[in-house]
Amino acid sequence: MKQLLISILMTMPFLGFSQTNTIEQNGMTFTWEVEGNGIIATVTGPLQGWLAVGFRNKSGIVGSNLLMMQVTEDGLYGEDQLVTGVGIHPTIESLGGQSGLQVVEGEESEEGTTIRFRMVFYEDPFHHQLIPGDTCFLTLAYSVADEFDHHSRMRTETQI
Repeated sequence: MKQLLISILMTMPFLGFSQTNTIEQNGMTFTWEVEGNGIIATVTGPLQGWLAVGFRNKSGIVGSNLLMMQVTEDGLYGEDQLVTGVGIHPTIESLGGQSGLQVVEGEESEEGTTIRFRMVFYEDPFHHQLIPGDTCFLTLAYSVADEFDHHSRMRTETQI
């Protein structure tokens, strides 16, 4: 029995089980786990307003695959975007691509906003692949408003 348990534990990484990763920075928490060609993740911010997560293979916001999400009275909403210039971030669909974002659940309270989502990184010009061992810069941001055209209260970047 002991040998069987050891064998099962040794093969778990090959069966699709992956490590959960967490980053806490400037009042935000981002937790993710690789799932196939994407991630399942939770992002938390300290205020009531939109939350954003961006991915890029080098530093800087322009060129990032940006996920903007909100919790409102009408429910959950999110957009898979590409930052094409400072303050310019059209949806992937408007550029001819396919959104990989699925907002799963979220809540807004006095303590802030929390959103859980799935993201598929399609192999196209709009999405950045998360490949273990490769450099990826993660952008985290939040706002005091739910409208995506409202400027961020905080934006930070870290290498993962």
